Amino acid sequence: MPSGRCQSRILPLILCGLLCLFQAGGEAFAQNGPNRISGTVVEETTGLPVIQAAVLLLSPDSTLLRGVMSDGQGRFVLTAHPGHYLLKLSLLGYADRYLDIQCTPSQGGMELGSLPLHTEAAFLNSAVVTAKVEPVSVVEDTLVYNPAAFRLGEDAMLEDLLRKIPGLEIDGGSVTLHGKPIRQIYVDGERFFSGNVKAGLKSLTADMVEKINAYERESDYTRLTGVDDGEREPVLDLRIKKGFLDLWKTQSNLGGGTHGRYSGRVNANNIGKQKQVTVVLSQRNLSPQAGIGTTGRNQLGTGSAGDRMTREAGVTFSRKNQVLNLNGNLHYDANAQDVLSRNRTENIGATSLSWNHTNRQTESRRATVKSDVTLEWKAGKNNTLYLKTEFQRVNNAIVSAYQNGYFTKDPALYVEDPNDYLEQEYASDPLKEARSNTGNNLTHNYNHRTDGGLTFTWTHRFAKRGRTLSFRTKDSYTATEEDLFNNYRTRYYRIASNPDSLQIRSLRSLTRGGNWNLLGQLAWNEPLGKGFHLQLTWRTQREIRTNDKQFYDFSALDPDWTPGRQIDHRDAVAKLPEGVETTYREALSATGKYDYVSQAFVASLRFVRKRFNMTLGGTLRPQRTTLTYLQEGIPETLENQYLQIAPNVTLRFTPRKSEQFSFSYSNWASLPSMYQLIPVASGTNPLSYHIGNPDLKPAQVHNLSLSYNLSNIKRQQSLILNASFRLTEDHICTVTDYDHDTGIRTTKHGNIDGNWRATASAVFNKTFGQGGWSVSNHLGGEYQNNVSYLYNSKKKVDEVNLAPRLMAKEQFDLTYRNAWLETGFNLRGEYTMERSRLRPEVDGDVLNLAAGVMTSILFPWEMRLGCDFAYMVQRGYPMAELNRNYSILNLSLAQPLLKKKLTLRLEGFDLLGQLSSMTRTFGSGSRSITHYNGVNRYLLFRAILRIGQTGGK
Repeated sequence: MPSGRCQSRILPLILCGLLCLFQAGGEAFAQNGPNRISGTVVEETTGLPVIQAAVLLLSPDSTLLRGVMSDGQGRFVLTAHPGHYLLKLSLLGYADRYLDIQCTPSQGGMELGSLPLHTEAAFLNSAVVTAKVEPVSVVEDTLVYNPAAFRLGEDAMLEDLLRKIPGLEIDGGSVTLHGKPIRQIYVDGERFFSGNVKAGLKSLTADMVEKINAYERESDYTRLTGVDDGEREPVLDLRIKKGFLDLWKTQSNLGGGTHGRYSGRVNANNIGKQKQVTVVLSQRNLSPQAGIGTTGRNQLGTGSAGDRMTREAGVTFSRKNQVLNLNGNLHYDANAQDVLSRNRTENIGATSLSWNHTNRQTESRRATVKSDVTLEWKAGKNNTLYLKTEFQRVNNAIVSAYQNGYFTKDPALYVEDPNDYLEQEYASDPLKEARSNTGNNLTHNYNHRTDGGLTFTWTHRFAKRGRTLSFRTKDSYTATEEDLFNNYRTRYYRIASNPDSLQIRSLRSLTRGGNWNLLGQLAWNEPLGKGFHLQLTWRTQREIRTNDKQFYDFSALDPDWTPGRQIDHRDAVAKLPEGVETTYREALSATGKYDYVSQAFVASLRFVRKRFNMTLGGTLRPQRTTLTYLQEGIPETLENQYLQIAPNVTLRFTPRKSEQFSFSYSNWASLPSMYQLIPVASGTNPLSYHIGNPDLKPAQVHNLSLSYNLSNIKRQQSLILNASFRLTEDHICTVTDYDHDTGIRTTKHGNIDGNWRATASAVFNKTFGQGGWSVSNHLGGEYQNNVSYLYNSKKKVDEVNLAPRLMAKEQFDLTYRNAWLETGFNLRGEYTMERSRLRPEVDGDVLNLAAGVMTSILFPWEMRLGCDFAYMVQRGYPMAELNRNYSILNLSLAQPLLKKKLTLRLEGFDLLGQLSSMTRTFGSGSRSITHYNGVNRYLLFRAILRIGQTGGK
């Protein structure tokens, strides 16, 4: 191309930049107020935003008056006084476009909508339509994710965006980043749905997010007082695009499909610098894993565990100024779930193995109301007051009918599927040689929980810079109620005195519990020099737990009694036979009170420099526990005292903004529950008894973590390294005695040392030049040193068993993007090694592999086709049915209409019908596999309507 023509394209960009520098002091056009002129520059054939286009405002004689550049979404805003102008759009590789603009005094603003630019023929093979941006970068201790690096549909939600981020995994409503749980989502620094991550994921549209910051946030107490209390939590902090600020945006998503699937959701957001309001309403019965472009990236695919309907309504808000900051949240969440499951469990004893198989049908209803309000008030120059109230109410109703069978030999050696042989009567029983007992049981569980809390913090800043005095009190209370009905029909086959006998039991237990926790804290921060502080803290805590369980055995009143299958609590109570109150069993009832008191004296030195931050300290924590309970009507009291001495260290080193190293060590006490403490047999299930241990000690947890982050913007690459180590002293474990003749399991609790866990992960991201290629590799591993007791029924002693577990994960993603295509290849591998020192015959090596391809094609008429395919391989499972190969195929087709305000979308999930719903668990005493029912294969048609702002800058 001639050099003169190239200069003619570059000159307007230079002039535009100069005009932007002097725009604030530019000449006045007229005496009237300015008009706002806005629009979006797009590529004509694809509709994608054109970035860094020069938008020039010219007088009628083509004199340049003002100019701006289009932003990352192609948006621009200019101001002009009333008059006649020319608007010129210019970018290298596109034909110039001119528009006549007439501004009148009454207009106030002019939205020009989408303004297409036509690609010049000479540049068709070389034009770069969208700027290539780095997906991940590091700024000191913050990981910055750029949503512009990920291709998403117009109707994508925040959850869809987060699933694209390397190292971030979403499972239902839980989110983990490099193995660390994300418990809070912030929007522009303000809490979003206050810890309800599940609600936050579905309450913002992805196009509103300019960037995502991931970091460990200090507690509100540390932020207010400057005194480091060691409490930090990983958070995601979303920055909203300026074009969406202070404007209402509403998105309605309605869909229906095959197999009775449906989905309806409405989100309304108004987010500004000083206020936020988000309202959400939804109801759906889709699989939690339903999503295009996620298979093989975040999970190996477990499908839907049961048929579930969820209903949700919520509002979150915040308002702030220089003096007050008020934010709150009110959220209602309900679900109804019907589950059919088939379970196989292998129980590992010190000298023997046993097996049990269960078929279960469960109907459950759950409703939760949660609210909180936080107020922060800067009372004058030197005082800050912080107040937070919390409330939550949870109601549960669960009806479960199940058949189970216990076996002394592996029943799979006799029949193909032992779960088909769990009835109690057989003319010819193929499992007679292996069978210990069978049970046909019906259980009703109705429970309620109420939580309330109040936190108050006062901070005073003295005239001497850095000197502060703070006081904090935190009061919380939890009340629980449970009404449990059980109807058991158990047939025993191996009791010496009666080898073929039937036991019928009808039971009811009423349990009420309370947990009151009061914390008081006084802290002083004294500056000793520049960036050098001494911090002294005194903390007192008292926690009281109560339990009152009333047990009734009315089996003799009506041997044929059954509560039926009704889910309503009042109906179940009405079916109770007369005289139940006379069947109270004192020996199986339990009343207790657990009183925990601790004092903590903390001294620490804090060094704060530009590139270096370190806290060194120690804690002296005397503790006292008192357990009072009734043993068959006789009061008993046990008292224990402990002294904990522990250091704490936090270090952060930032040699430059793009590189950061951190190290921390902390410890805390984990208290046993009342269920684990009270030495009364539960007596509920005739095949499973539990006895508490009043001598249990609180577990002491030590946690150490390391991280290193590095990014190179010039090379468009980043490296993220994480490692952690957790050691638990006096770990609370279970000890189980299994009777092979009756199949009865008796469980108790004890303390044991030697349990620790180590994790490590490395994430590397790389974008290649101005092309469309990017690569991400996530390597992670975990080693668990599981130590527990196994009961030796021959020696009548508990033996220590070591059951280590090693897990390694590899996730590789290669992605290519251009103006109309995004395609990616992902490979995932997961290896698990399991060992048992006392029972080496249950050792296992499990390997899961998944290879997937994700493709998204944007057609010239703005239709988007998405395809997501993954091939899975499973090997090494002890259950042969799990060693299988299968494929998953999801498809979607979306067409935006009405200037992208309406999108019609057709989705197909698990079109090959090969996805199974399965979970697997492993422990030192057992391992199991459970298959669930669930609708994984269906078609869904959605209509997504967007009202309000649809772009941002």
